[in-house]
Amino acid sequence: MAAGTAAAGYAAAQQGGGSAAVITLPALPYAQDALAPVISAQTVGFHYGKHHQGYVTALNKLLPGTPFAGKPLEEVVRGSAGKAEFTAIFNNAAQIWNHTFYWQSLAPQGGKPSAALAAAIDAAFGSLDACKAALADAGSSSAAGGRGWWRRKGRSRSSRRRTPRRR
Repeated sequence: MAAGTAAAGYAAAQQGGGSAAVITLPALPYAQDALAPVISAQTVGFHYGKHHQGYVTALNKLLPGTPFAGKPLEEVVRGSAGKAEFTAIFNNAAQIWNHTFYWQSLAPQGGKPSAALAAAIDAAFGSLDACKAALADAGSSSAAGGRGWWRRKGRSRSSRRRTPRRR
């Protein structure tokens, strides 16, 4: 995890005269209607305000009395990963980080890739439009929907893959 990527989800709050750290829902980097018409304000509001907030609320109920109480979100994710006794903590913390990263990855009016990324996309797919089509196909061709991924392997190789939707 990049330092600070989802760190906005951590804040200190005063409770009962002492200092207790809680995980907070970070603000969106744009207005809820800024992604329309691709993603409606209603969809953003539901996914951010109810779904994403639900992970924050659940995690804050799970943290007291654990080694992760008062820790930044990234430390909670790293420290709870792969530990059966902390599965619920990991699942909620990872979802907070993942959703925060997702919101930060989107931009109103889209955007253009950097020159280096555009060159890598052209080398792997032929064009940005072909990249978009390949990733959309990878995500939509999985049963019940899924996600299309393009990952870089080293400096010159890349691969495309798809992952099915988890239930």
